Amino acid sequence: MKSSIRSFWERLDGPIHPEDAPFFQNAKHSFNLEFPPPAFIGDVDNANVVILMASGGYNADTKTEFPEASDHQEYIDWLAGLRAAIPKNLSKYYIDQGIFSWIDDGRAVIVNAIAYRSPKISEEPANIKLGTSLPSYRVHKAWLNNEILPMAKRNERLVVAHRYSLWGLSTANPPINQNLLFSPNPASPYLSLRIKKIIQDWLRAPIPIK
Repeated sequence: MKSSIRSFWERLDGPIHPEDAPFFQNAKHSFNLEFPPPAFIGDVDNANVVILMASGGYNADTKTEFPEASDHQEYIDWLAGLRAAIPKNLSKYYIDQGIFSWIDDGRAVIVNAIAYRSPKISEEPANIKLGTSLPSYRVHKAWLNNEILPMAKRNERLVVAHRYSLWGLSTANPPINQNLLFSPNPASPYLSLRIKKIIQDWLRAPIPIK
């Protein structure tokens, strides 16, 4: 079934979604808008494991993901659902996650609360202010709350909240009591070995995790 995130990003025709574009005009920020936004990595419609991250990253290596103009369009087409294969020059950050095989075969998806690329959003208050005002941000949060968390409660999804503050989630007051894991090390770029083991076990036999 097509998710609300997919329906939203189907309209992407450049590096900025048309509903987000007006918010960037004359706004103070340091988002890099030269490259397509990594709103999600994986099968956002069907993946059984949903990994929540903060925002799309950017560094000096980002340009190596897009050596040709066609690479930009390939990425945009992928987000819009016009091609099934993950972009061939996907960032090493995702490939080196240690969970990439689950992303590549459709069992897991990484979703960023704020889709656009920021060097280190935790230290960029202007980017947080702008990013959390975007229509895409509201779509992502509504998708989590209205589609994914109810499915997790029914044991149809496992949600791993790695970088969770931008999603409005709190360890002190979780919205559901099963199949929602909070990462013990959200400052790390990678999931812990313990969390990866829990994901692996759940994929083998999806017993509710409390």
